[in-house]
Amino acid sequence: RNKELKMSFELPVKPIKDLRKVSDYNRERQLEMFRFSCFNSACVLMQNCNVNINNSNSIREVFDLAQQGMPVLVYDDGFGNDNFVYQPKIPLVLAKNYLAADLKNNFVFMEKESNEIVPIASLTKLVTAVVATEYINLEKKLEVPKAASVFTSKSRLKAGQEVSVFDLLHLLLLESSNEAAITLASYLGPIRFVELMNKKAVALGMKNTKFIDPAGSGEGNISSAEDLFALSKYLYNNRSFILRISSEKINNLAYGESSFSDLENFNVFKDDPDFLGGKVGETKEARQTILSIFELKIGLEIRPVVIIALGSEDRAGDAANILNYVRSNY
Repeated sequence: RNKELKMSFELPVKPIKDLRKVSDYNRERQLEMFRFSCFNSACVLMQNCNVNINNSNSIREVFDLAQQGMPVLVYDDGFGNDNFVYQPKIPLVLAKNYLAADLKNNFVFMEKESNEIVPIASLTKLVTAVVATEYINLEKKLEVPKAASVFTSKSRLKAGQEVSVFDLLHLLLLESSNEAAITLASYLGPIRFVELMNKKAVALGMKNTKFIDPAGSGEGNISSAEDLFALSKYLYNNRSFILRISSEKINNLAYGESSFSDLENFNVFKDDPDFLGGKVGETKEARQTILSIFELKIGLEIRPVVIIALGSEDRAGDAANILNYVRSNY
């Protein structure tokens, strides 16, 4: 030891890899200013103390504690109070309710108020299609009733005209035809048909869903993003035929080509190769709605992912932002 306090701190030849706060394992050995422990052949660890290493008194206290060859670690414990939090870059989504999730393992990529019950507009027609395919032969021709003369996006049907169920499904799912919805329901009777729609919703666990008409025109056609997720799982696993019609990827060998050759597909992602199928809707009460199912390559697997947005002012933008987020971050 140097009586004139001319001292130097020797650093260990190799960095210490297992630095731990002494308080974690040696709480009983506390000094008023220092907490210290010996490891790697002894070291003085100074923690939570106001020490000025340029002050001779502080240096003397360190000097008195240390032995020759002992490394001394001096650090500011204040860095542990950094409150910065990393946040993922969540995309801008203006929809009032939305949900993006994996249809196999239920992993949720994004969601907002997904259990709120709201009007869903023409997403109702997905359940209309389910009931029609489960209760009516697709090759059967139905007569268009006078009641089908209603407002719709594109008017194509006339009262008395005979159209196959297969063709009506194309009108229903591609152009969101209210005429087609009412014609399909007329075969079983509108009241009975809507009863079957509600029974199907119950069977699928859609406990917050209710239908009042097959077209989704009334604001009483209500559901939640969570309930529509349950419907999406059923469509993907059991009624993919309906999805393939909506994306125009169906193999028509069994039923032939649709009688309507100039149909417009209203689905936002109709040109996306990963788009499997879905539906869009819009009413004053529901605003814009969308349900789109994709098969996305995530890692080494192809995963089924549904994007649902309700109460949107820009369903295309909202759904695209969510889709890009999933593709970029997973």
